[in-house]
Amino acid sequence: MLSEELKDTIQAGYRAVLQSKGYRARLGQRLMIAEIAKTLGNIEVDDSGARLGESHICVIEAGTGTGKTLSYMLAALPIALARGKKLVVSTATVLLQEQLAQKDLPDLIKHGRLPFQFAIAKGRGRYLCRSKLATVLDIDASLAPVQTLFEDELAEKLDEKSVELYKDMLKSCDEADWDGDRDSWSTPIRNQQWQRVTTDHRQCSNRGCAWFSECSYFTARKEIAEADVIIANHDLVLADMALGGGALLPDPEDTLYVFDEAHHLPDKALSHFNYHVRINAAKKSLDQIQKMLTQMSGHIGSNAGLEEQLEKFPEIKKTTDENLVFALQIVTSITESQPPSDEYQWRFELGRVSSDLRVIANNLARQYSLIVHSLGLASDALLEKAKDNIELKPIVEQLYPRLAMMLGRSEIACRLWQSYARVEDDSSGAKEELPTARWILAVEDPGLADFELWSSPVMVGDLLQDMLWSRCFGAVLTSATLSSVNQFDRTRARLGLPQDAVYKEVPSPFDYQKNATFEVPAGAADPRQGQEFERALIDQLNQCVQLDQATLVIFTARQQMYKVLEGLESELKQIVIMQDDYSKQALIKCHRDRVDAGEGSVIFGLTSLTEGVDLPGNYVSHVIIAKLPFTVPSDPVEATLNEWLTANGRNPFWEISVPDASLRLKQACGRLLRSEQDSGRITLLDRRILTKSYGKAMLDSLPNYRRIMG
Repeated sequence: MLSEELKDTIQAGYRAVLQSKGYRARLGQRLMIAEIAKTLGNIEVDDSGARLGESHICVIEAGTGTGKTLSYMLAALPIALARGKKLVVSTATVLLQEQLAQKDLPDLIKHGRLPFQFAIAKGRGRYLCRSKLATVLDIDASLAPVQTLFEDELAEKLDEKSVELYKDMLKSCDEADWDGDRDSWSTPIRNQQWQRVTTDHRQCSNRGCAWFSECSYFTARKEIAEADVIIANHDLVLADMALGGGALLPDPEDTLYVFDEAHHLPDKALSHFNYHVRINAAKKSLDQIQKMLTQMSGHIGSNAGLEEQLEKFPEIKKTTDENLVFALQIVTSITESQPPSDEYQWRFELGRVSSDLRVIANNLARQYSLIVHSLGLASDALLEKAKDNIELKPIVEQLYPRLAMMLGRSEIACRLWQSYARVEDDSSGAKEELPTARWILAVEDPGLADFELWSSPVMVGDLLQDMLWSRCFGAVLTSATLSSVNQFDRTRARLGLPQDAVYKEVPSPFDYQKNATFEVPAGAADPRQGQEFERALIDQLNQCVQLDQATLVIFTARQQMYKVLEGLESELKQIVIMQDDYSKQALIKCHRDRVDAGEGSVIFGLTSLTEGVDLPGNYVSHVIIAKLPFTVPSDPVEATLNEWLTANGRNPFWEISVPDASLRLKQACGRLLRSEQDSGRITLLDRRILTKSYGKAMLDSLPNYRRIMG
């Protein structure tokens, strides 16, 4: 049970914040604090302190303006401190991490009378690798002996701006003016420039590196070890889980998690557990591996383990090459004999791979297991040699990242071929076990046509249950959009949450009835009418967009967006800003500048603008949604899942399409009111919400806007 002492601590913290900042209590915020405190405070433990039961997870939908950060911090932090657990707050993006670290948590420390230490946790890829920086500058300055080992990273000599950037980085590190965090560098860094001077867990030699004591990443990790609250992101949490948990963050069993913007978690997880391999590129990579092993032997001298791998590898490479040729022939035959499921894409029905490709995949899985073993032994031999000979340390620092990168690629290839070799189907057709999506993608490498094979789970609920929910001490998941058609079923299924998880929707502080209307005009049409629907969109936009106001128009298809633009009256067309013409940041700035100058501005964008865009007050007074945001299941993962549901007598439209469209509609509507003072209107130009059976459920799942139905 939640102790009276903890209740008092939580309540006192809330009162202190309200009093110090002059806030008034919000019902939704109080309910959110109470629900989190009750769920986490009632977690039972055995004599060793291990959690008992499955009622340790709290899922809360809280709209914009609720004050989610303050709610979950005030409720979860005192419980974590009392239980001796770490509190990991995970956000969807690095940008939100920075907001928590620079604004929200310092503000809570100042006003909440709740002292605690916090640190921000990012993956190695956000930090500078001093060893790679030194290597890149050395290679560019001279023809170093290992230059050929970096040929895919240094395809040409560095341009002057890159050299200048890297020298500035080196100087800033030497003078302790920069902490090595990409996000704190004073100017934007292009991804290509950054990738040359960062690393990952495979390429990092840890204590074997000469720069270990000055490493930005490991310096940051020392702060994490001392922190009560760790600000992470979903990608980092999932990467930690993939490594077994406790590798990058505290052990899940000793952690309370808060997942802010939790609706992103399923898609983030899918991206972590898919694999892909390019066949021709894999053949080229084998040549590079053999070349590297030979060069390693020349640099580090005699080593029994390395020499054994050098002796075995030519035969392994020969067999692998032969099987890759067979795989390419089979894949080419498939693409020539079957129509694509989408442009340049061929999907295996229900993920079932043809028997001939499965046989070759089984051979390649065995061969890549041997390659991974060989590269692992070579890697160990390299580090061991450096321990015995300090003079070899510089050359090891140059060789090891390249070897580790090849090992990482080989591990991914091994998993891909293992997936393609797996027998999942049976002759009866439908089955209860979820399939794996598998597909072929035609790609164009520089000067070489290639085929990329992909494998992905269709849902990650079981993976998250095994790796995270079953292990963590407790968790809170929150977002403004977790329920769809007034239910949490879709979120529960996608995240694999236990049956005993607590679900709650807390009220928003916004007065939707007073401040906003939801309108479906009489001229709204049915998208199934094709060109007639597009003409109706043009007519409605010409009528309902006020030229002196700020408007956001959301489309579901790029082609339709451009066709509608062409048909607009010239006066309206002149104030339209197209999403494709700007980065998101530049788009918002251009729009704001126009509004600040007293001009009208209309943003034309796709559904990606329904998240991460904050335009409060008069920056948006009208949100227009061209069409209900159903998506065509061209994505191979979604298409495979739909196929499986149909094969099992279920209806993917009602189970997936309607809930997902309902959630996306709610997200689009959420662009209008960003504070309690905002007002405006939402117009939907898709008549199906009034005529189809799912329309009422979608309408009822929206906030209580004042409705105007034509």
